[in-house]
Amino acid sequence: MHTNISQSMMRLLILTLELAVLQACVDIAAVPVDRQASAGHGGAVSTGSTAIPPRGSEAGSTFSQMPDDSLWTLIARGDGRAIVGLKTPGHARGVYKSDILIGDSDIQAATRVLQGIQGLEILRRDTLLPIVIVRVQEARTLARIRQLPFVDYVNPDLIPGFTYAGSPGCTEYLWSGDQIYSPSGDIVPAVYSSLGVNNAWTRSNGENITIGLVDTGIFYNSQQLRLPGFTSGASASRSVRYWNTASFPSPWAECSHGTRMSGIMAAPRDGQGPIGVAWGASLVSVRHNDDVVVGAYGGDAQQGIRMAAQASHIVAMAWGTPDFLDNVGDEIRYWANEPTQPRLFIGAAGTQSSCATIKGSWIDVTPPPTLFPARMNEVVAVTAIDQNGKLACDAHGGPDVDVAAYYGYPTAGQYGQVLYMRGSSSATAVVAGMAALVWSHYGGGAAHTRQRLYETAAGYPNRAKYIGYGAVNAMRALGGMERADINGCTSSTCTFRYTIDSCRTEHFYVYPVGGDGPYSYQWSTGSTTNSTTLTLCPTPGEVAYYSLAASVWDADRLGATAAYRHVDIEVHDAWAPCPTCIQ
Repeated sequence: MHTNISQSMMRLLILTLELAVLQACVDIAAVPVDRQASAGHGGAVSTGSTAIPPRGSEAGSTFSQMPDDSLWTLIARGDGRAIVGLKTPGHARGVYKSDILIGDSDIQAATRVLQGIQGLEILRRDTLLPIVIVRVQEARTLARIRQLPFVDYVNPDLIPGFTYAGSPGCTEYLWSGDQIYSPSGDIVPAVYSSLGVNNAWTRSNGENITIGLVDTGIFYNSQQLRLPGFTSGASASRSVRYWNTASFPSPWAECSHGTRMSGIMAAPRDGQGPIGVAWGASLVSVRHNDDVVVGAYGGDAQQGIRMAAQASHIVAMAWGTPDFLDNVGDEIRYWANEPTQPRLFIGAAGTQSSCATIKGSWIDVTPPPTLFPARMNEVVAVTAIDQNGKLACDAHGGPDVDVAAYYGYPTAGQYGQVLYMRGSSSATAVVAGMAALVWSHYGGGAAHTRQRLYETAAGYPNRAKYIGYGAVNAMRALGGMERADINGCTSSTCTFRYTIDSCRTEHFYVYPVGGDGPYSYQWSTGSTTNSTTLTLCPTPGEVAYYSLAASVWDADRLGATAAYRHVDIEVHDAWAPCPTCIQ
């Protein structure tokens, strides 16, 4: 008995000493000298010239602000599993952007202290971020670990039953709208024309770019998204990979959401169904959940993002939660700022189950606010707009939204199916596909691609209240020819009026808007240059009518973009005007 007491006292003394050392020390060798954090506990610190906001400062940082008893209620529902972020005592965070701000020796010391706490079991340690996954047995243990100076944050890992009532994410509807069949037999959504997608394929198809989709997986029997169907009609470099996170037995979906997202982004040009925006891009599909609401699997969301980011240029995320998941946020920041090749993250603002506001829930406002992770600065937040360019009635919107796209697309389903997808998820898939087109065309990386999407959106540089910079357009983003104007005519209903007293020759010019040539021209007069002449003559007492048209072709890398402009011409006689005509 005396020996057991002595051993317990000795263990307590060792733990106390380790904790004291951990509080006092900063692992200088683990952090470059010009990036060391230095500030009081809880305050903003900096790495070099970059200020680091304190943990919990993010909008909707629910768990960091929760009292112990409320947080314990959530953790207890998930079998006591929790995610514990670690930091060096006295610092605001353990990781910020791509900087790990705590050394490995401090992480090991903190882990030993946690191992010695009664009622706490360490399940595993993250291999990249300073995180440990633990099981907490009682409320007082949670309260104790939250007070430890090396604990950055504590989030629930599993919240069984956490769902957004009426979530429409997995609902399957067969497409019944209009669709256009291309010469190859592919179904091309009519709305692609409004988004400049059809013309954009003369400049880029997304080749040599990989889109990572963190979602619900892909239908096992999808003919377009499984090999060999996925790679048909594209270059030899195109590939598809199917992965799943630890909580799921396979990458194959029971929920249709991931299949429909994949189809809009990257379905092949195969003549077998709907074609994706970036039909030349590669795809990595990671199944991390079976719904679009992430609360029950925060750890799997983080793991899914890492898996996708390690193998992709662009990461699409059409799921969310009202809460801020610190481990997921840190994972996104890490890869968005990864020094060798920052990834581009694109996320859905959110979609309600109907156009009626859901009262009594967290979205008891109209429109509902942008979800996490889309509302993060590192993520391009996308919402859905209707055909009038207004926020869709069931879409989330607000100041955190960056860009928008139209909703409602035919997309891939199970074998032979053409399914329907709307909401901010469909808009996110379109923008992710456009990003692949832009990155492939310019090769400028994540920051350049993001800026091109912003600068070429309909409302830039002004941000609208709910839809950010507004509707994206693939052809504008790629610098392609959008239209051809004749003598300043920018619409399809231009009429030029002349009042003359005798015949005269007028000069007309056609101006390509966008594109980089070389251009080819064909006028209705027979001219094949960028200008032509037309002799106009008045008719006494009447109005003489003429018409003029020009076609312009821009020879792009993958084809030629065509633009057509027609104008009407009225000639009024100055000496013998038409008495019954409106002058």
